[in-house]
Amino acid sequence: MNTTFVIISISDRVNELNNLLESIMSFKKFNDYDINLLFQDNKNNFDKIKYKDRYANIFIEKDLLGCHGARVILLRKIPKYKIYINLDDDMLLTKYTNYDASIKKALEKHTGFVLTNWAKTESLMLKKVPKLKDQFIKQVLVYQGGGMVYAEKIAELMRRLKPIKCTFDTEWSLTSYLSGYTNYRYQGSLAIHMVCGIGGMNDFMANNPAITTLNPYVEYRKAKKQKGNGMDILIPLDSDLKPLAKQTHLHNKKLLDEIYSKINVYTEAKNRINRLFDEFDNVVVGFSGGKDSTVCLSLTLEIAEKRNRLPLKVVWVDQEAEWQGTADYCEEIFNDKRIEPMWFQMPMKWYNNLSATEKYIHIWQDGKKHIRERSDISIKENVYLDFGFHELFEKIFKVHFPNQKSCYIAGVRTEESPKRMMSLTSALTYKDITWGKKLNDKLGHYTFYPIYDWSYSDVWKYIFDNNIKYNKIYDALFSHGVSVHNMRISNLHHETAIQNLLLIQEIEPTTWNKVAERIQGVNAIKHLKSDAYKCPNDLPYMFKSWREYALYLADNLADDKEFKDKINKYVKSNTKYMITNSVYVDFYRTLIKTILSQDFDFTKLSNFLTNPYFNTVKKYVNGKINKDNFAINKKYNRYINELL
Repeated sequence: MNTTFVIISISDRVNELNNLLESIMSFKKFNDYDINLLFQDNKNNFDKIKYKDRYANIFIEKDLLGCHGARVILLRKIPKYKIYINLDDDMLLTKYTNYDASIKKALEKHTGFVLTNWAKTESLMLKKVPKLKDQFIKQVLVYQGGGMVYAEKIAELMRRLKPIKCTFDTEWSLTSYLSGYTNYRYQGSLAIHMVCGIGGMNDFMANNPAITTLNPYVEYRKAKKQKGNGMDILIPLDSDLKPLAKQTHLHNKKLLDEIYSKINVYTEAKNRINRLFDEFDNVVVGFSGGKDSTVCLSLTLEIAEKRNRLPLKVVWVDQEAEWQGTADYCEEIFNDKRIEPMWFQMPMKWYNNLSATEKYIHIWQDGKKHIRERSDISIKENVYLDFGFHELFEKIFKVHFPNQKSCYIAGVRTEESPKRMMSLTSALTYKDITWGKKLNDKLGHYTFYPIYDWSYSDVWKYIFDNNIKYNKIYDALFSHGVSVHNMRISNLHHETAIQNLLLIQEIEPTTWNKVAERIQGVNAIKHLKSDAYKCPNDLPYMFKSWREYALYLADNLADDKEFKDKINKYVKSNTKYMITNSVYVDFYRTLIKTILSQDFDFTKLSNFLTNPYFNTVKKYVNGKINKDNFAINKKYNRYINELL
């Protein structure tokens, strides 16, 4: 199924409808087009419809819905086509009606609606024939005219609109425009559009109130005579659009450009890094020994070398409890003469996610036996701050680059976290860039993530295609059955790497012994094995609910007041979203995992609260979706499906 006419009609205009069908059937060029009709039969005239066999589908509604609502409902009912052509029932197709060029235009990536021209009578049409030309003119607000042509991508947008009783269908072309698409008027086709009064738009407007749902984008003009109905508002034109409409169009057009771009992620990442060298005095790469930072370092080194910007500054915050393989790999990297190492092995304290009684780990503590010997080239004095990993980089830049516009490149990818996806594709960080965050805006210090849109397969393809040296701990993890999605090369007391402690006994037994001696809680992992800090599958029999169990653990295991206060705050602020048993259980089980693992940064809970399934619940509770428009969110219906 490739093309269909989309027609709506009402009882009062059944004769006009039949005339339209006769005009369609009189031209062989339309024989292969399906015809789908929604007939608003408020006066029981269905039997008067002729040529019923020519229709692919006829749907009956007993109420008058208006042109906007009727078309939305019809699109939801019919099968999907490659091309749709909206026709009004008071139209006649002629030998000058040709949709071929408009169809070709509609199939272009950035095209929204294509309006074709019309005349009210045959005599007026003949006067326009000499002016026919194969030309497309950009126009934001387009209506039915001589037929409105659009592709499936636009039809999907229209299905998502609310089928309200709207006096005119401005929302169709405006939605296309706001979504980043460009609408056109085609000058090479003509149809007759009689604009009948009986049962038409004027009748509908006279009997229904004016609806101004597009206020943020349209400056509605009032009619000279106010009658208290839909005729009080004039049909919007392009000149009535507010500045926000163009701003929204341009923003979303840019996103569409990225989606449809033929540039692959490798080329795009290099373009991003090149831009950072254009914009910033200092470009610094963050390195951890992991695959993502390995890719970032390799790409940036390649560009820095071509631009004569060597040596390249590279930062590694060594947290002492690291794989020995990671330490060896990082040291090899820092021996590269193209690199200016900023290797931090200095006293600091981090959260200890391995112990329920000792909140902090003191790394590289003076006077203590260290897990590894410190390097001769590392920075050992802490002149930055005593605590706070995420805050550390801002302080480092403030100390080392106080009066220089500088940026930090990090290997963060959105594939790994819905929270990252939201933050790196929405708000602007620097000029028109979203893929980063501000370190210190006043000083001109920023963090950027040039491979944010890479998949893990993109990462490994780049490493192997370019014969890049990588951390061999990945090979060891793979040989021990760890999936590529679960491989972590972070420090061994990080909340996401606790499972690595179960393997380090086999892969690096010497490192295990040193870590166990140095950090409290490691031996507990050894004995608990895969059940370490794991939430039980079944609710313990002594508790009546998962909430009761979670709050009991908070009262008895969360000794830190700040940690306990944050737990209570999360519970209080999210209680209203516990609308089904499934979301209730998942929320409190995630909270239990957070408490058991002493996840002081609330990484697990934060990821849960930003996943699209829970966001659908929030939209439902906050009134942004309901049973009528839930279809647009059905992909993420796990939690509220039972409710709807």
